[in-house]
Order: sequence, then structure tokens, then C-alpha cells
Amino acid sequence: PFVAGLLALVCASSSASAQFAPLQSVVPLATGSIVHDNLRQGIRDALLPALNIRSSAGAVGAMAVSPSGLYLATAPADGTVRVWDLKNGLEPRRIGGLSSAAGAVAINADDTILAAADDSGAKVWDLVTGKLLHTLSGHDGPVTALAFGKDANTLLTGGQDDEIAQWDLTTGDEARRFTAHDGDIRDIEVSNGVMVSGDETGAVIVWDFDDGEPSDPFGPVTDDEELGAVARSADGRYIATGTTDGDIKLWDTDGEEIGRFGS
Repeated sequence: PFVAGLLALVCASSSASAQFAPLQSVVPLATGSIVHDNLRQGIRDALLPALNIRSSAGAVGAMAVSPSGLYLATAPADGTVRVWDLKNGLEPRRIGGLSSAAGAVAINADDTILAAADDSGAKVWDLVTGKLLHTLSGHDGPVTALAFGKDANTLLTGGQDDEIAQWDLTTGDEARRFTAHDGDIRDIEVSNGVMVSGDETGAVIVWDFDDGEPSDPFGPVTDDEELGAVARSADGRYIATGTTDGDIKLWDTDGEEIGRFGS
């Protein structure tokens, strides 16, 4: 999770190349704290939190900011999912019922649905009422990545079976599969009709979300690295990958590495 937070920091501050995210980010700390940083003054100023959210639930293993920027979902070690209001730091929703600490969380575009993944699959709740809507079981093994699709009722789940499943949340049914990876899915991002996914081998694939066609994989890493996160710039021109050793690499859409940050 630290790699994902670091990737968000660098991407958000790299205004010379592209805008990867709004000028704010969240970084998980091993103590269980979540720091909500204003990045308008750059990385140095970002280390001074505008909002510091703390809980006693242990280390944070996964997190996600809602597309609206209003809410933060965190998955601490106690097996709950906690939703925080980023305007005031309060916790309006806490949800349990997971079989283990969640490895991924996501909130949909209209702030009405929360999804979380654990060892048994993925669960989906009504964010307003806290009611469990669906339990999604289709992967051969744990779900390791989550992202909402082109609309608020489409969810993508990636698993240790090297596949990505698309779900229709109006029914809870699986709609289709994306199969081109050769490793555990580590991260998924969907924007402007394009899906970007990365697996444990470091391979990144860009998919046309409409026809499901994959690009050739790119971005392999060395044997002592594992991919932790991927992000796509808002203008679609660049992709960033973060690895577990702290490196962040910047790629163009042809899969050519054009920059590197970190060690």
C-alpha cells in the first residue's frame, strides 16, 4: 500500500508531463494513520497534512479515494472497512463481515456503492445504508484488485488466477472475463473507456473496454521487483507503474519507458 500512495504522490505532482490525479493524495502509514495531503505546493509541502485521520485498528492494508474526492475508504488489519469524510475527518460508515483484512477497496463514481476484496472474493455494499448488496465469487483464489468500470454499476475484480472479471452490480452477475495476464493481478484502473492493469511480473496491459482487446504487455521489472500499482494520466498519454522496491516508472502508450523516479 505504501507504493500505491507514493505513486499517487509523484503522479499528482508531475505537472511537467501530465496530470495523473487531482492535486491531492492519501498515503497509508504502518501505524494506521491516513494523511490527506494538499499537493499544490509540491512534494515538500505535501508532507504537511491538511487533514490527519487516525484510528486504532492497526496497519492500513488498502485504501481508495472516491472519484468525487469526498470520501476515503480504508481497510485496516481488524477486517473492517472504514469510510471517512474528507471534509471533516469524521467516520460516517464502518462495515464488517469480511473473512480477512481487505486487500483492495473501491468507491463508485456517485458515492453510492462500496466494494472490498478479501480471501473469499469481493463484497459490495450500499454506501448510504451499509446494506450488503452482493457477494461476488468467481475467481480461483483471492481477489487482489478492484476498480469500478465505465459506469457506477460495473465492477472489475482481479485475482490470483491471473484474470479480470467484469460484474454487473444491478444483478450481481459476471458479464465477461479479461484474460491476457500471466501473473496475479495487482492493480486495475479504468478511465475514459480504457482499462489499464498490472500483474505481479510487472507486465502492464492496456485494454479497450468496449471490445476487450488487450495491448501487448509492457513494463517488465527485474526478478527482485514486484509491481504494486498502476496509474494512467488524465489525458491518456502516460502510464505510471510503482514497484515494491520504491521505483516509479513513467511509460508512453507505446510501452516505451520515458522516465524513472526513486532508487
